Parts: sequence; C-alpha cells; structure tokens
Amino acid sequence: MSLEFEIEDNLTDAIKRFMEHELPTARQELVNEIAADVLSQTADANPVATGRSQNAWLAAAQQLSGGRSQEGEGRLTTSHEEATTLVTASNDVPYVHYLEYGTSKMAPVAMLRQALTGVIGRISGMFHLRK
Repeated sequence: MSLEFEIEDNLTDAIKRFMEHELPTARQELVNEIAADVLSQTADANPVATGRSQNAWLAAAQQLSGGRSQEGEGRLTTSHEEATTLVTASNDVPYVHYLEYGTSKMAPVAMLRQALTGVIGRISGMFHLRK
C-alpha cells in the first residue's frame, strides 16, 4: 500500500509579498506616526515667548505630513529603504539648545528629551521578547 501527499504552498508567496510590500509600508507609517507624535509633544512643551522655536518644530511636523513649510527654521528629512526608515527633524533656531539643555541661569526645559522618553516607553511596550 502506498500513500502520496501533495501540499499546495500558497504561504510562501504570501510571506514574500508581505516582506517586500506590506511590512515596509507598515514600518514607514509607524515611523512617521512616532515622528509626528514626538514633534507634536515637543512643540506643545516648548516654552513660548515669541513662538519662534515652537514654530520650527511645527514646521518640521507639517513637512512630515507632506506640506510645505513657510518657516525656514524647522526642517525634516526622510529616507525609506528596503530595511530602514529614517526621519530626521531639525530646529535651526539659534537658541533651541539653551531651551533644551538650560544655562547656568536657566533650567532646562528638555522638551525633546521628554517627548522621546515617552515615545520610547510606548514603543518598548509594543514588543515583548521572550528569553
């Protein structure tokens, strides 16, 4: 007596499509959402005297959503490759580092570091690695 089995393999093609198309798109969307969240929180926590530094963060966020910014002091660059998505936001206001890190006469506001810390905590909660 002889038994023969034939297995239809539709899964391999589905995994390949997922890895080549769906996963990179999902990764890009996730990175963009995280960047938008960080920029929004940073702008919200930014002290406002003139609004110049806050506007630079908001200008970068606007560029993330595809808009063209009128402000020249907030910039955003993105890079989306096969295995990497990178978003870089810059605030070119000359005194922004004093706001972030403080001076001998002014306490640091740490708006960017606080926003990043909060987002990092949420991201690490998304991934549970087993040992």
